[in-house]
Amino acid sequence: MALRYPSVALGLSLEGIAINKHLKAFSIPKDHARRGTIFIKDGLDAIEKKLLLAEEFRHLYAHYQSQLSLDQYTIGKCENQAKRMAAYLPMPGRFIEDVYADAYEAPVVISDIADYFLVTDETAAYRIELEFQHKLDGFVASRGKLGTLEWID
Repeated sequence: MALRYPSVALGLSLEGIAINKHLKAFSIPKDHARRGTIFIKDGLDAIEKKLLLAEEFRHLYAHYQSQLSLDQYTIGKCENQAKRMAAYLPMPGRFIEDVYADAYEAPVVISDIADYFLVTDETAAYRIELEFQHKLDGFVASRGKLGTLEWID
C-alpha cells in the first residue's frame, strides 16, 4: 500500500512505495509548472527520507526534466546540483550562524552540527565544505576569536 502526502502549495506529492533494493528515491515530473511526484523507498529512517526528499524536490523544481533521455554528463550535473540543494535546504545559512555562536562557548564538531540540524554527518560535513570551500571538522574559539578545526589524518 502506498502512502500519499500531498503538498498543495508546491503541487508535489510524496509517495512511499516498494522499489528495487538499490534505488532509494526518484521523481517523475508532470507536464507543466514544476510539479511532480516523489517516490521514496519504504523503511528508511526519517533523516534519510528528509535528505532524499530535499534532493528529489530539487530535481523537480530546478530541472523539470526526466533523466531517462539525458546523457551522462547532464545527469551528473543535475545530480550534483540536487546534492547541493539537499545540503542547503535543511541547513540554511542563517541557522549555521547559530552554530558559530555556540562555538564561542564550547568546541563544535561535525557530529554536533549534524545532530543540531537532524542530518547525517556526511551531509553536515558537505554543507560546511560548501560554505568554506574546503573540508572542515569543526569550530573552536580562542581568545575571543572563532577558528576552524581540521583533523590531521
